[in-house]
This record gives sequence, structure tokens and C-alpha cells, in this order.
Amino acid sequence: MSRMGRVALAWAVVGLVMLTVGACEAGEGLVVGDEADITSASGTEDDAFGSQPKSDATDDSSGTPPAPEPDIAGPDGSEPSGEDAASGGCPPGSGCFGEPCNENSDCQSGWCVDHLGGAVCSEPCEDKCPDGWSCESVGGSGTDLVYICVSNFTNLCRPCTEASDCVSAQGVEDACVSYGEEGSFCGGVCGDESPCPEGFACQDAETVDGVPTKQCVNETGICECTEKSENLALFTECSRENEFGVCTGMRVCSGGGLTACDALEPAAEVCNGLDDDCDGEVDEVSCDDGNPCTEDACAGEGGCTHTELLDAACDDDNACTFADQCVGDACQGEPLVCDDGNPCTDDVCDEALGCVYEPNTAPCSDGEPCTMADVCAEGACQAGQELSCDDGNPCTFDECGGDLGCMYKPLDGSPCDDGNECTVGDVCEEGLCTSSSLLACDDGNPCTTDSCDPSAGGCTYKNNQIPCDDGSLCTSGDLCAAGACVPGKVVVQCDDQNPCTNDVCDPNSGCTHLALEGACDDGNQCTVGDTCVNAMCVASEMAICDDKNPCTFDVCDPSTGCSHTAQDGFCSDGNACTVGDMCAGGVCVSEGMAACDDQNPCTVDSCDVELGCVHSPSPSPCTDGNACTTGDSCQGGVCVAEASIICDDGNPCTVDSCNSQVGCLHTPSEGPCDDKNACTTGDSCQAGVCLGDGALLCDDGNPCTLDICTVDGGCAHEPQPGGCLDDDPCTVGDTCVNGACVPGDLLACDDGNPCTADSCGPGGQCQHLPTDEACDDGNPCTAGDHCSDGFCKATSMTDCDDAEICTQDWCDVEMGCMHTPNDAPCNDGDACTVGDVCANGTCAAGEQALGCSDQNPCTVDGCDPLIGCLFDALEGPCDDGDVCTEGDSCVAGACVGETVSCDDGNLCTTDLCDVEQGCAHEVNELPCDDGSACTANDTCDGGACLGQSIECEDGESCTDDFCDPAVGCLHPSLDGPCDDGNSCTVNDACGDGACQPGSSLNCDDGDACTTDSCDPTSGCVHTEIPDCCAGVNGQVEFSYTGAVQQWTVPDCVSSVTLTLRGAQGGGSQGCSGSEDDGGLGGLASGVRAVSPGEILYIYVGGAGTQGNGDNNSGWNGGGDAGQYGGGGGGGTDVRTVSGDLNSRFIVAGGGGGGNTGCPNHAFSGGSGGGGTGGDGDAGTQTWTPAGGANQTSGGSAGSNCSPGAFGAGGTNGGYHMAGGGGGWYGGGCAYAAGGGGGSGYVGGVTQASMSNGTSTGNGSVTISW
Repeated sequence: MSRMGRVALAWAVVGLVMLTVGACEAGEGLVVGDEADITSASGTEDDAFGSQPKSDATDDSSGTPPAPEPDIAGPDGSEPSGEDAASGGCPPGSGCFGEPCNENSDCQSGWCVDHLGGAVCSEPCEDKCPDGWSCESVGGSGTDLVYICVSNFTNLCRPCTEASDCVSAQGVEDACVSYGEEGSFCGGVCGDESPCPEGFACQDAETVDGVPTKQCVNETGICECTEKSENLALFTECSRENEFGVCTGMRVCSGGGLTACDALEPAAEVCNGLDDDCDGEVDEVSCDDGNPCTEDACAGEGGCTHTELLDAACDDDNACTFADQCVGDACQGEPLVCDDGNPCTDDVCDEALGCVYEPNTAPCSDGEPCTMADVCAEGACQAGQELSCDDGNPCTFDECGGDLGCMYKPLDGSPCDDGNECTVGDVCEEGLCTSSSLLACDDGNPCTTDSCDPSAGGCTYKNNQIPCDDGSLCTSGDLCAAGACVPGKVVVQCDDQNPCTNDVCDPNSGCTHLALEGACDDGNQCTVGDTCVNAMCVASEMAICDDKNPCTFDVCDPSTGCSHTAQDGFCSDGNACTVGDMCAGGVCVSEGMAACDDQNPCTVDSCDVELGCVHSPSPSPCTDGNACTTGDSCQGGVCVAEASIICDDGNPCTVDSCNSQVGCLHTPSEGPCDDKNACTTGDSCQAGVCLGDGALLCDDGNPCTLDICTVDGGCAHEPQPGGCLDDDPCTVGDTCVNGACVPGDLLACDDGNPCTADSCGPGGQCQHLPTDEACDDGNPCTAGDHCSDGFCKATSMTDCDDAEICTQDWCDVEMGCMHTPNDAPCNDGDACTVGDVCANGTCAAGEQALGCSDQNPCTVDGCDPLIGCLFDALEGPCDDGDVCTEGDSCVAGACVGETVSCDDGNLCTTDLCDVEQGCAHEVNELPCDDGSACTANDTCDGGACLGQSIECEDGESCTDDFCDPAVGCLHPSLDGPCDDGNSCTVNDACGDGACQPGSSLNCDDGDACTTDSCDPTSGCVHTEIPDCCAGVNGQVEFSYTGAVQQWTVPDCVSSVTLTLRGAQGGGSQGCSGSEDDGGLGGLASGVRAVSPGEILYIYVGGAGTQGNGDNNSGWNGGGDAGQYGGGGGGGTDVRTVSGDLNSRFIVAGGGGGGNTGCPNHAFSGGSGGGGTGGDGDAGTQTWTPAGGANQTSGGSAGSNCSPGAFGAGGTNGGYHMAGGGGGWYGGGCAYAAGGGGGSGYVGGVTQASMSNGTSTGNGSVTISW
């Protein structure tokens, strides 16, 4: 192109883009600004382009340092670099092409132009520029046009809000492209002929106005701020979007780049005076709380308000209410009653639909008496089955009619058959088949079972084997055999185990016990001199068990005799020279010797075993503790001084005296004196020193200085030795040292007693105040030593029990607890050893093995260490040693054989088998038949059958009975009232020799739920009508069985009343005849809702028994006890689950066991029941009784025993223990005192009540409904 052509094109460009030239002062460069002006370095307002730029960049007078290298594309599309500039002769950083600039003077070319939203140095061109640049003409110096490289992407990535923010220097309006939530930035027109700079892509984009376009877009999706953008604080709009809406904000270029978007986070609209969802509307949300009884409104910042609408009509959306009205802030209505009076519908109310009448299939009555089992169907009562009126009675005409239902018309006088072969003369009367008489079958023989068997056609007489009486009082076990009474093999044993009687037997009178005389043994080891008196063994006196040892508890056991059990406690060893005597291992042991030192130097201290401490006078030297005496000596046991000391110090200004604690005292005095000093006049005593009152006073008030007047008229204070007082009475021996009074030693107040606090008090008197600190009395056999009243005293004895039966535990005052091995009997835990004995402190097995031979050929004998003897059964043949058996074999561990038959066919001989001789046939007196119709009970006599006259009484009150020898008994008829044997007739009368039936028995029981009929044998029968519940009531009693019982709730019963009584605790009886009863059981009652078929489990408590060393606890929770103590009574309870204590819903507590010992003392057990069981009794004894149980815990343990637990009383089978009563919680057990009562419980019933101590003996349960 010619130069003229380029000039013309330049002016055309100027006209199109409307370039504006800015003026600047002479010598200053011009930077392409926000208006995208392109000017010369020295242009003015009058020059469109200004003068040609300077070629020497060093002439820049602004002094502005070079800017950092720009982020712009070079001529090849890459960023221009210093090397590119250097290759053209431009040193990097000196304003070369593409380097950042702020004004024209920053560039060697003198042209600073816009590029990529910032400013960089350009360069002159002829017709070509690097990619992304165009060679354009601009106004230079004068009127010449200058061609320089102008950026094709002036504003690329510059923040914008609309297209006008992106107009380039050439006047091209690049698009303002949306970058999503990042904001909007200027793009650049691009295409095949106009590629984008590096880092940008030419792609389809959308402007902020929503117009699709093809623009250069940053590939990272983010545009960074340039320095120019930051200086101009350019901004772009941004947004935040979520499911609630879109909120807009701003992002501004600042020193740190684009600020974060300040748009609010869209939120659900609420009533708060704000546009939460950024839709341009404020508080458009509804404040409806869904409550028809509030008026809802939005108060802006105050939030939603809900004002109550009092008494307004409303709808609670419940079809089961009507007349709905606001009450407070709630809509309430009256309940709708849905009863339609139809028993064949279930009337319910549905909150959505209202009343609903659902047809049911319940039993009903259709009003027709001749139908039964009516049932509801499709909402109406449908007739059931036709009522059958056949009562199976041949003596009635049965039909159903009218409103009466079944009717039964009697067919009196008709013959009938009652089906009983043992009756005769059956006839219908008043609707019943009655017989005229019963068949008499009694043969008068006790060894036959007489009966009438209808199936056998009449009387039967079967021989029995029941016990009988052979008439001899000296035999027992008589049995019927072959229809006769045979004497028993067992001869009555008349031994009454009384050594004072001679026991014999007489067949007619039986056992006789004739009194004897002489010595005897009453079996009680606690008595002596036993003698027979009036057939009784009577003791003359009790055995004396006192061993005179205060350290043993002496008691007599009737079974074993005297025992002497070691016991703890205080004692006296008989030696006045020992102290702290205590029982240990059955021996009285002292804790040490008595302290006889009386702290008197004038006595000789010793101890006499009978008199105790002895203090004899001594002539020894001594000190009387008085510092004012001298020459002290002992005289008659007292320390006596010889003379007083002289305290004159020769000082006229002190009053000399003596203190018994510190010795001489020199107290300053007042008055005239002579200080022997010529330097003073008017001398007088001052502070113990003679001083003059002349012009010169030299007294310094210090007793430890010598104050003098010197010849030159001055004072001198020379230290002087000697004693002084430091004004502290608790120091002694104060002395002057170097002119000062130095305190002496502290007054010695330690009395050597750890239980006193020693100090010096006012006036120099020692104080010894008692303390209450812990101390050590030096005795290892005491514990809990503590200071008391100035002495170290023990509070208890050391427990030396090592719980080992094979050691003797005691305490040595020097060495402490000792455990000496003993040789006492013991148990080594092996059931197969006997005679176990302690050796070397452990239990050793006895030398003998347990004898396990049972002499039984049908067992294998062995021993298990845990169980003891075992006898395992064998099988096979054996010999029982009895000739009267045969085919002997082992069965279940026993040798069993079948009895040998010795029957000789003669009724008048008794066939026996002797174990030595075999079968024997002895003449007997058995019944037989002598052929006479008038004899009965015919008996064998001497081998012959002899009869006795029979009794012809036929049991029929309507006959006169006598006997004909040929035919036997005859029974002519009589008249009068009688009993026909039919329980269904009344007012029977004799007729034709038989008792004729009277009128029919009225069996109507008035119960609508029973069908009433009569059975000839048992009388009225009342058969329950199924599913009928009218008038149901009843009662059942449960007494003690020692096992769980159960009761099934009958039909139609929905609630029951229960009354429970707990068992009484066991009584006790002491060796001296003293006795006391156990505590009475408690009472609990209440009402329980039940369901038919439900099973209740009944636990009836058993009474405790007197202590005898065996298990004597009452069943169901009573605590065990030992000798002299009574067992606790068992609690009585009802449960829903067998064996589960937690399922108990009502409980009556058992009484605690009583306790009696030796000597005579008796203590009652605590009563059971109530919310809290009674405490046991201890009388005046020191032993602690057991506590009664309450609703949350067992009764507390008494002395040496255990507390009660849930469902069980405290238990201890040891000597003198009384068991606690069972109950909801059990009472505690106690030693030598009464056991506590168990508590009751009524938490599972209504109308509940409980009371203590109302029941004696075993418990009981009564259920009524």
C-alpha cells in the first residue's frame, strides 16, 4: 500500500472509532485510558494524534520504574517476552513491546495501549503485527499519521455488566459474556481469521442479555483481575442459586483480586421482614398454623402471630364429635354416641366417617323359645337350630310349643325300665322311672365284696384281700384270704421304749405296760441320777458344766453332754500385776504388765500379784523441782529441801526474789541510790540501774550494757555479762551476750505422753491438754487404739480368726495373732473317707474308708468322692433266702420271687408257707357253707363248717323280715313312710311290700344358666348352658401342700377376690423348758382382673418348725434355723408364671422364727405381712434381733446371721439361729434373738389391704368370685 493509501485508511479508522486525544503537559507521555484513546506522546487538544513519540525511552522525566512483565500474547500467539524485544535491540524491562505500562513514557515506542483488560507497550508497524494485533494508524506529531500495533482483544477478561463495558479502542463492541456464578467478563470476537490468545478458546457463549455468540472465553472458567482493573475498581455481577431461588450480588477487583460474591444464600421464605428467597417479594409466606382456633398473621420482624379465637365455632376434623367450639387454642367437640340398640352390630365411631355399625357374628336371641344357638348375621339375629326337647326319659311326652319352649308331660303309671338290673318293680311316676325296691346283696362276710352288678344280672360276691380283725389284740396285719379273715403274721410289738415298764400282750386286752423300779437312763446327757418313778425315767438333777473358765461358754447339749466353747471378751487372770486381760482361744491372756512407776524418785515401785502396785519410801537423792531450794533429799517417800538459795545480787535497784520454776529473779525497783559515778547527780533507780539525773544521762535502758560517763563528758555503753529477763516467761536461763539479752532454753513441758498436747502457757506454766488422736498402746492384740482422757485406749480386740477349722486362733501380746495347728475332727471334702482329723493345720483324710456294702446280691457297691456310697442295680437270677418264693430274680436292685402256691382245696384249713419248712395246712376258722338257709357267716371249726343264724333284715323298711330253714328269709309287706332309694322322689310310702315312690323332686335351682334335671342315683343335676354367664359365683380354698398349686379361671369370671395368709414362724423350746412362739403370718387381700382360662399359680407358705439341727424352714421362702431357734414361716403368694418371683402380684408375709436358749430366755419372732414386717425380739439380752422386711429390701441381719432377700428370709442352720420369715422381701435371721417378719405386697391388685400378725400355723389362699 502506498504511503498516501495508509494515511487515507488511518483517517477512516479515526472517523469510525471516534478516537479522542487527551492532552498532557510538555515532556509527559500519554497512556491509553479507560476510553481506549490512542494518542501521541506530545499531543495536545488541537492535535488529533499528537506528535511522533520519542525514540529515546531514557528521556522519560516521570521517574516511574518499569512495571512487571505483562501476561499478553506475543507476535506468534505466545506471550511477548524480553527476548523478543532484545532481538530487536530493546533491553528487557526497558519498555519493550508487550511489557506492562501505565503511561506512554513507560514505553520505548512512546505508545502505551490497552490489551487483555490491562495496558502494555506497543511498537510502530508498517503493515504487519504479531498475531492478535493489528497495524492501525493513530495521530502522531504534527498532522502525520503513525502506524502502531493495536490489540485485537483490548478488554478480554475485563469485568463487565453489559456490552458497553467492553467497547475497544477500535470501537468494536465485544460481548459481555456470562461465566455463571463467577460473574460476567468481556469476550472477544473470534473465528478462523481471528484466533483467540493462548489460554482462551473460541466457543459458543451467551451474553448477559441471553444472546448466543462466538467469543473468546478463558479456558479455566475464571478471569483474574489486572492491575488496571484493580485501579479502576471494576466489578461484575454474581449470584447464588439453590432450590429456594437466585440472589444477586457484586464481585469487585481489589488488591487481592476479585472479592467473593456478596450475594445472599437463598433461603425458604419465612416471616421476618426480609426477602429470604430473593424473588422481589417480602414475607409472602403463609403463617397458617393449621389451627382453626387461631387468627394467623405475619408481623414482619416480629414473626408470625397466632391470636386465640375464644368460643368461636370450628371443625376439629373428627367425625366422632359434634358442636365443635374453640376452647383456649384447641378445637374441642362433644363425643358422638353411636349405639343403634342392635346387638348384631358392633357400634364404633370412625374419626373420618362418623358412626359405623359393622355387622357381627355374636350369639343372640331371636325371641323364639323353640330355637337355640341363635347367631347374628348381616346385622340381624338369625334363628339357629331347632330346639330338641327329647330328654331321653321314657316317662315323659316331650314337645316344644308356644312361648313356653320345651314341655315335658309325665306318663305316670306306665311300666318302664330304669336299665338297672339291681332294681325291681320299675314304673313311671311323675315323669320318672322308679323302682319298687333294690336287690339285697349283703352276705354279712367282711371278706367278700358284696355288690349288685346290673351287667351281671344281679348280686355278686367277690373274695377280697382287705384288712380284717381276727379278734386277737396281739396280732396285727390280719388279711382276708379265700373269703375268710386270716391272722396276720406280725405279732403286736408292745415295747414302748420306756426302760421303766415291763411290756406284755394279752389277746383280749392287748398291750400292758407294768411299772418298774430302779436306775434308768432318760437319754439326756444333761441329767444325772436318773431313776424310774411311776413308770417314768426321772432325773434327780442337772449336770454341772461350769469349768470355772471365764473364757469358755459352757453349755449342755442333751445329745452330747457338756461342751466348753471358747469365747471372746474381757476377763481377769487373777494377777493384779497384769492389765488388759482378754479371752483368746479359751484362755485369759493379759496384754502386759501394770505400769507401777509413780514418777516419784523417793519411792521404790514394785507389784504384788494380789495387791497390785506397791510404792515403798526410798532414801535416794532427789530434786523437788523447786529452783529456789538446795540440798534436796528423800524423807519418808517425799523429796524435802535442806535450805532456800540466796538471791541478793548486791544491786540497790533490784528487788531480789526466787521463782520456783526459774530460780532467782531480780526485779527493777525505784527510789534514790548512788551510782558511784561522779558524772551524775540525783541518782535514782531506773529499770534496775542506779542513774543520776544530772545534765548527762547515759542510761540506754539495756540491762546488758554498762552505761558510764567518760572524762570528756560523753557516755559509754560497754557490754557486760550476767543474767537478764527477756520478758518471755516460757524461756529460762536468759543471759547477756555482746550487750543484748539472749533468750535461754525453752521451758521443758514434754510429759512423754502421746495423748497430750504439751505447751507453755501464760505465766510460764506448762499445759498438758488431752487429745483425741490415734495412738499405739504397744499391744498387738488390740485394735483401734485412740487417745481418750489423756490415755491411749484400745477400742476392740484384734480379730485373729483365719477361718481355718484346723488351727486354734489366739493372740500373743508380744507376737500378735497366732494360729496353732490342732487335731480337731474335720471334713476333707471326700465323701468316701470317715474319721477325718486335722493334722499340721490342714484336714487329713481318716484312716478308714466309708463302708458301702449293703449285703444286697442285686447291687454293685461303690463310692463316689462327691456323693458317697453308690449302689448300682444288677439284673439276673438271685436267691432271696425264702423257700416260699420261686423264680427269684433281681428287679430294680431287689431280689424278688413269685409266691409258692400251698392251696390244698380245703376251705377250713389255712394254707401257709413257712420260710424254713415250706407249705403248711393249719385248721382255721374261716367262713364256709353249712347248707342251712337260715345260717350265715358259716365258720370252720376243728376242720368242719359250722354256721350262725343269719340276719334276715333285708334293708327294706316296708317288709317284716324272718327266716324259714327250708327257704331262708321271708319278707311280708308292711305299711307306712319309707325311702324308695330314688333321689328324684319325695314323700315315698310302703305298698305291696315295697317302698312306693312319692312325688317328683323339684330341681329348679333358679339359675338361668343351667338345665335342671334329676338323676335317680345322685338327685338333682344342674347342667351348665354353654356360653351362659348369668349368676356365676363361687369360691375355692387352697391349704398348705408343700408344692406349687394352680387354679384355672372358670368361664364367665372376669375378676376375683383373693385373701392370703402367710405362715407362722417356728416356735422354740430351750433346755430349761422356756419356749416362745414364732411370729404370726400376715394377711393380704385385694381384687384382681382375670380372664377365663387364665392359670394362676398358688404358693401356700408352710409354717416354720422348732429348731432341731435339721431343715426347719417354712416352705416358700422361710429361713432355716438351728438348735433352740425356730424356722421362718413361708410367705404365701399368687403368681402368673410358675417359679418366677417377679410375677407375684399379691404376697402375705411369713412370721419370723422364735428363739430360746439356755439359761431361760425367750424371744418372739417378728410378725409377717403388711408393708413392713415386724422386727424380732431380743428382750433384755445384748444380741441384736433381726429386722423386718419392707417393700424395697430384706430385713436387716441380727447378730451373727444374714439379712433377708427378695422372696426369701435370712437363713443360717447354725446353733441358736432363728430364721427370717418369707414374703415379698424376707425378714433377717438372728443369733440368740427373734427372726424378722417378711413383708407383704399388693401392687398387683385393687381394693388392697394388708395387716401384720394375724395368721397361725400354715398359710392359706381363698379365691372367690
